Amino acid sequence: MRQLNSIEHMFIDMEAGNFSLDVSSLHFYDPSTAPRGKVTFAQVFKRFEQGVAKVPVLRRKLIEVPLGADHPYWVDDPHFDLGNHLEHIELTNPGDWDQLMDTVSELFSRSIPRDRPLWFGAVITGIDAVDGLPENGYALFLKMHHAAIDGASGRAIQEAIHDLQPRAPRRARSSTKEKTDNADESVSSPSRLSLLARAYPSNLGKAVRSSAAMIRAVPALSKEFLSQRGESDGDEGAGASGFRISLPETVFNPPKNTGEVRIDGRIFPLADVKAMRLLVPGATLNDVVFAIIAGAMRRYMEAFAEVPDEPLTSGMPMDVRGEDDGDATVMVTAVLSKLFTDVEDPVERLALSRDSNRAGKDSPAIRSARPMMSVLENAPHLLMSPLIKAVAWLGERSKLIAMHSLITNVPGIPVPIYLAGGRMVGLMGVVPVAGRTALTHAVFSTPDTLSITATCDKAVMDDTEAYMDCLEASFDEYLELLD
Repeated sequence: MRQLNSIEHMFIDMEAGNFSLDVSSLHFYDPSTAPRGKVTFAQVFKRFEQGVAKVPVLRRKLIEVPLGADHPYWVDDPHFDLGNHLEHIELTNPGDWDQLMDTVSELFSRSIPRDRPLWFGAVITGIDAVDGLPENGYALFLKMHHAAIDGASGRAIQEAIHDLQPRAPRRARSSTKEKTDNADESVSSPSRLSLLARAYPSNLGKAVRSSAAMIRAVPALSKEFLSQRGESDGDEGAGASGFRISLPETVFNPPKNTGEVRIDGRIFPLADVKAMRLLVPGATLNDVVFAIIAGAMRRYMEAFAEVPDEPLTSGMPMDVRGEDDGDATVMVTAVLSKLFTDVEDPVERLALSRDSNRAGKDSPAIRSARPMMSVLENAPHLLMSPLIKAVAWLGERSKLIAMHSLITNVPGIPVPIYLAGGRMVGLMGVVPVAGRTALTHAVFSTPDTLSITATCDKAVMDDTEAYMDCLEASFDEYLELLD
């Protein structure tokens, strides 16, 4: 049994603002590498069953403390059954990209049941008519609550369910329906009375630890505050990084969402994206991605709306996990960076993206993130939880645009990996929309590919084809510069 810290529980409290904090991934596989060149759902299920035994969070469910007196706990689900979490979906003929994206959009819109571990998945077969993907291929869709996963812990799950060789799954040593053999997992769930009895000393202990962490953090925070004041002189409307509180309206930030999402994406050769870094000295892969997305958003606005004469603002999640955070499932913060949709020249756009992302990564928010993480993760529940819920509730009703988009970049495992013998040939991510940030982008990679996946509310676009055309055109613009 392990209690959620304040950062992990924040992703649950944010649901008070009707924000969905679920994240997903979509993996594509080529069955030709498997023994006999074919992979069945039963084989994937068996291999997944073996991996689940290595990842505790996949078998743990939440139990709430009565009266909301403290953070909930992760406890092993004694009735865990993989069959309740992993299903099989067969696409009908022709099994094309539009069918696949419709299926993924429907899966992502499903709620995760709260009476079992906070995830589910689907093995999708019948993928036959998709350019760039093998015929008779299959895909694995996974959806998890953000309280249980971030980029680093997500990679641990990837490693648990995949192999480095294309071998068929071995027979599982024990059924996932059985309780785990680990002593700390085999304890029965605590009673409601015992949870309530823990709450007072737990909150008191958190207050002490949070205060001690704040005292330790004061020197670093004071230094960053003084540095930030020096940097911000001369611009009354912007913060230290030049970001304004009030952001311009765009077609990507409707005043009210429909609650229905559309998901679509494109998979590009990773070698081409890496080569684009050479167009601007010092540019990184992330800078190229920002420039491509900015180019796509600019094209879309030129076609369907007006292009603001200033850069747009994007959130950029960053992992701040330290060496002592191995047991935490979520240790993430976010910084703001700029999307230079106001710049027509692609090389200039890339150079500005490089400079903006550098500034973001070295911003006071990041330099002070690690000290503040210790303060926040130990914050007493009775103080932190009502505050987060209030912020989420106000955020839903606010007309302010916190950011125009969000871009999360999750590096994949840099070597070929296999699921039930089939090689993974593509990986896409799905990030939820929230408030007026109604368009988000997930960037995932494999050793050979890089994907950019857009999630948007239908109030932004009911048909994503035009935006995908803009994304491909922006990529091609940079590709032509390499010739």
